[in-house]
Amino acid sequence: MKTHLRVLTLTALIGVALTGCSPEAEKTVEAPVVRPVKTIVIGLENQSMVREFPARVLASDRAEMAFRVSGKIDSLPAKEGDDVKKGTVLATLDDTRFKLAVRDAKATLQRLQADFKRAKELIKDNFISKKDYEQIRADLTKAQAGYDNAKTQLSYTKLVAPFDGFVAQRSIQNFENVEAKQVVFSFQNLNTLELKFAVPEKLVREIRDEQTDDPVEIPVFAYFDLAREKPYPVEITEVSSKADSDTQTFEVTVTLEAPSDQNILPGMTGYVTADFSNLNDTKGAIQVPSTAVVSDNAHNPTVWVVGEDNTVSPKQIEVSTMAGDRITVLSGLEMGERIVTVGVPFLNEGMEVSLMPEIDQAQ
Repeated sequence: MKTHLRVLTLTALIGVALTGCSPEAEKTVEAPVVRPVKTIVIGLENQSMVREFPARVLASDRAEMAFRVSGKIDSLPAKEGDDVKKGTVLATLDDTRFKLAVRDAKATLQRLQADFKRAKELIKDNFISKKDYEQIRADLTKAQAGYDNAKTQLSYTKLVAPFDGFVAQRSIQNFENVEAKQVVFSFQNLNTLELKFAVPEKLVREIRDEQTDDPVEIPVFAYFDLAREKPYPVEITEVSSKADSDTQTFEVTVTLEAPSDQNILPGMTGYVTADFSNLNDTKGAIQVPSTAVVSDNAHNPTVWVVGEDNTVSPKQIEVSTMAGDRITVLSGLEMGERIVTVGVPFLNEGMEVSLMPEIDQAQ
């Protein structure tokens, strides 16, 4: 019995010497690492060419309002948040000096009108020279212009609503002195809203008609909820012709009627989605996130395909252009294939992966 035990002990010692592990350690076998990854299925998410852009909300009709003349605020009936009709007086200046100017100009005009009336009678019998007659007529014309200008200046002492809307901001107080062209009100109409967002150069070329330079018709929707559950159809109304010097993107403007079921105000943010799949140069194109494409040892563009057994293998592809965070794939991918989009640098051929839930896979 002792001999038998010594044989077992010797065998164990030999095992430790060869493997560096005790017999007990040999019993512990590490399970293979199963790495969680984000994926997309070619033909489901990619083929639609739906792009999403963050957007800022503006009032379609908006005005930064200021007096055209300087003076002291005399009345200030409008308050921030007031809804007013077109033509409503928002504020007035002390108009005393402007009324005096109108009265003086009117008196001058009336005097010259009388002088010109007499001059027309005198010129018939040559009692005055033609030069004097022309001078009186010129003075009358100048007096008329002065009177009209004085009345115009008087009208500038009232600030009225240019359209139906509401007072978004008031930056003055009653009896305050203001300068000409000093902004005193921000006035907006919220019946129609604008959303502005930045678009990469490639997509701008696709949404602008090459012949007319007008925006092309593509499905565009706005969202104001994080879940993207409530789409609002919008219309592209303007595409900037000059790129932003910092981002090299172009500003696109869309409009929509103000939603009745949500209180959307200028300054808020939203999201705009545009479906480019119906454009001629994007039909049939497969686009994948740039994070899905890597280079192999031979510098060939490669993606990692997830098999039915949830193991991954590299696959070479041919790529074309890159727009924003997406790359157009010309060949190498087939509809229905699932590729890894996040976690690519940590993959090895044959590695088993687990697919992250769809809610965690937002691109």
